[in-house]
Amino acid sequence: MNAAAQVWVIYVVAFDESADPTGEVIEPFVGKESIENVDEAELAAFMRGGNLAATIRGTESDAERARLAVEQEVLRR
Repeated sequence: MNAAAQVWVIYVVAFDESADPTGEVIEPFVGKESIENVDEAELAAFMRGGNLAATIRGTESDAERARLAVEQEVLRR
């Protein structure tokens, strides 16, 4: 692994607004975050309010490409 490569978690944040009695709307989004330990990927996604979609090893550019691919697959805009 080269010096610029890292472990990245790709996560999806989406909520069912119909179940929220306050009427608050949270826009769904797909995020990415660099993590230290691949074994903690699911926890890292959870701590950011989302569900784990993917874990990749690479550069930030690689992670952004993966994030965009997940976004296109998961979010219908």
